[in-house]
Amino acid sequence: MTTALARLIDILGGDPFTGFPYQSYQADRQGWADPRSILMTVVRRMHPTLVAEIGSWKGDSAIAVARELDALAAPGSVLCVDTWLGGVEHILGDGDNGNWLRREHGFPQIYRQFLANVMHAGMQGRIIPVPQTSTIAARLLTHLGVRPQVIFLDASHDFIDLSIDLSLYWPLLAEGGVIVGDGYTKFWPGVIAAARRFARQQNLPLVAHRGQFVFAKGANPVAELCAPAEQTCWDPETEVEVPIPAEAVAAPA
Repeated sequence: MTTALARLIDILGGDPFTGFPYQSYQADRQGWADPRSILMTVVRRMHPTLVAEIGSWKGDSAIAVARELDALAAPGSVLCVDTWLGGVEHILGDGDNGNWLRREHGFPQIYRQFLANVMHAGMQGRIIPVPQTSTIAARLLTHLGVRPQVIFLDASHDFIDLSIDLSLYWPLLAEGGVIVGDGYTKFWPGVIAAARRFARQQNLPLVAHRGQFVFAKGANPVAELCAPAEQTCWDPETEVEVPIPAEAVAAPA
């Protein structure tokens, strides 16, 4: 572990897994962990020493990345940045989904479920939670000199929020590193619009694979798998590329 990461853990109050009663919680890793995803392919090819995941929910994708690093015998860590308060879709659907934010006295308890899931999976040695907004976390990582080789953006799928995350985390990305963004599908026009605008602003090629876009600082390690994504996006229902929705095209330039 680097000095910067050790300093981060110290600032955050030490190892959050120490003494946590994870056996009081059943494992509940709602989410995704598709081995075909571009994120997992990037990890397999790059063997990164640090992956930063922005938006972790219950930890399924972070656990999958940590297990992949284990399988590669790579000395990597996964930094998980999240408020664990839920997005708009979680808040609006909380009642319909049986209190999926696990509110106690009005306050969500998803962070505890995240910790329990990581410990049930035995990945607490690789995963470092950062309970914070993506904006403040980016400032903190910048201050400490933390430079991930892979950054996975999967927090808010809103156009403005993702635009801010891209602008903050691109400078943090190590040279030769890769940003992977989730949600480049017909269901999330805000993601499409934000990625398209960032590509134009930075003069970068916009490429995607199976609903995840990729921006690389240097050579793209998965270039042959990706396809130009200015005009099409992924439809996860039919698993084919479809034209970009009109609302994404009409978003601010």
